[in-house]
Amino acid sequence: MTPDRIPEMTATQAMVFQIAGELGRHFQPEEIQEVLRKRRIRMSRATLYRALEYLIRTGLVRRHSLDANSYVYEIMDRRHHDHMICIRCGAMIEFRHPRIEAVQARICEEQGFRPLTHSLYLLGYCRRCYARMAPI
Repeated sequence: MTPDRIPEMTATQAMVFQIAGELGRHFQPEEIQEVLRKRRIRMSRATLYRALEYLIRTGLVRRHSLDANSYVYEIMDRRHHDHMICIRCGAMIEFRHPRIEAVQARICEEQGFRPLTHSLYLLGYCRRCYARMAPI
């Protein structure tokens, strides 16, 4: 979905959406603020968060909770994928596996459940952090 398909989007919301797309990966609001700063565009933190909330409501952006106090965001223009999140460094690794999707679909069918969407998060340690850990 592109911002031109959402007629009520403001110029500010469109700018935030565009910068998020330029980042091309999961992002935090501070990264958008850094791009704005480099471009010498002033935008308050509150305005940025309001724009992100609007983009979430319209389905253009998705927010992922890393823990109770931190989130990452991503543009929803890519095909479905799941996430592995490192609890030490916060790295977020995307993956997709057809067997996982097939098992989820089969379980829903068996239960007579009609899913609208789903999220799968695996929490643990990325390769780099795991290698740095002292043996137990």
